[in-house]
Amino acid sequence: MIAVITLCFTIIGAKSIKCFMVIGAIASWGMASIVMNLFNKEAADLFPATCLLVILQMLITNVTIVCTRWHELHLPTCRDFFRWLPVTLIVAAMLGSSLFAFKETTVSTVLIFRNVLPIITFAMEKSMFNNPPVVYAGHWISMAITLLGTVLYGMFNISVTTFGAAVILLGCGLTVLDKLLQRYLLTSEDFKASLAVCMLINNTVGIVPLFFFALATGEFSLWQTTLLSADKQTWVLVGATGLAGTALGYFGLVVARQLTAASVLMLQNSTKFLIIGIGVAMFGDDITGISAAGCAISMLGSAWYGYEAMKSAAKAKGPHCIT
Repeated sequence: MIAVITLCFTIIGAKSIKCFMVIGAIASWGMASIVMNLFNKEAADLFPATCLLVILQMLITNVTIVCTRWHELHLPTCRDFFRWLPVTLIVAAMLGSSLFAFKETTVSTVLIFRNVLPIITFAMEKSMFNNPPVVYAGHWISMAITLLGTVLYGMFNISVTTFGAAVILLGCGLTVLDKLLQRYLLTSEDFKASLAVCMLINNTVGIVPLFFFALATGEFSLWQTTLLSADKQTWVLVGATGLAGTALGYFGLVVARQLTAASVLMLQNSTKFLIIGIGVAMFGDDITGISAAGCAISMLGSAWYGYEAMKSAAKAKGPHCIT
């Protein structure tokens, strides 16, 4: 309901057709993000072979893209292919780390720890692109509040393990790199590959490092048993995660072309309240006492940082539609 009301107010405030297109992509991406987080948690618990699960999701995405976006498919130039290749490797690592994190801990824990994303994004965008050009007190205060809340939650929540926290933070770093690199390439005038082609590259080339990682960790030996023992419910869930991943990947690229990395991460934070609530209701995530206070503080700081990021962008560009 909150998402629908927010979307209605955003549409009312839009000033051009371009804004309507951006809003539609943002809404679709947000819903796909919510569904993907919840489905991935369930799939990670039912499907023991994590790398195989990611590979199956990639194959489902490829089939879906070929069937629905075939008119956008064309061979990329060698230059575009090799420029996009680092994104492919980062995406594969990011998907794998996300599923490993869900195996280690709860949905709520993953999302709350991911609140440090704005801090990492701020450091990288400021050092690499001098963005934001002016740092206000609100940036520092919001980041400090976010970090304080995340630390409080981690200290007083029993579901947080050292390995789980490390995997989540690794995923945070990969997510920031992914968003920054995607934003740079998709807004470059000399990058001509379509979004559908970029997704096919991600989900074809990305299978290779996952396969070798499964060999190195010994997971490959579990593949046959996992495939034979999976029941109908598990396969339906695997298919659902693949389709949700397709929507998330495609609309994520659309949004990355339109918004800055900080703005994208702010939008991610706006979906977390709903996902955490569902996580408590569906998966029994334990958020009480000091850990609940830490969760609230962290979410508040993250939302405040998102507001500061959008306000800085507005001051830099003037009162126009976000592009």
